[in-house]
Amino acid sequence: MTGARFGELAALTVRDFDSANGTLFVERSKNGRARHIPLTAGGRELFERLSAGRDPRAPLLRGETGDAWKPAQYQRAFKAALDRAKLESITLHELRHSYVSAMVRNGAPLIVVAKALGHSGTRMAEKHYAHSAPSFVADTIRRTAPDLMLNDDANPIILA
Repeated sequence: MTGARFGELAALTVRDFDSANGTLFVERSKNGRARHIPLTAGGRELFERLSAGRDPRAPLLRGETGDAWKPAQYQRAFKAALDRAKLESITLHELRHSYVSAMVRNGAPLIVVAKALGHSGTRMAEKHYAHSAPSFVADTIRRTAPDLMLNDDANPIILA
């Protein structure tokens, strides 16, 4: 629901969820920069439930003990959720890739994808995700380029 890295999710506190704007605030991403992650309606609903009535300084995502997520602590609950959903074993990082691949297939510009991932430019998004939508360039051209029609087959008009 966020495309965030494990470390970014684990560091979130309740106050990092902005219900009014439907965003999560990542104070420090892998590149050291802060960013706001816009949430879908489902993401917003989830984080509203997770943060309701809780201390703003508390970890937003908690393990079974109530402490902030740590790599070994979330795995049992994550595996149980995968089993309930009848999914094969996947990792949180693979969910990040799935999130982004879906965005690309649905036509998100790579600059938006890069921003969503916390990248400073589009180079990594192009390298890893441009292949997810091979028809994206063709579809975009067909949708946005001027569609000039010839008015006479006998006297074609050449347009560049």
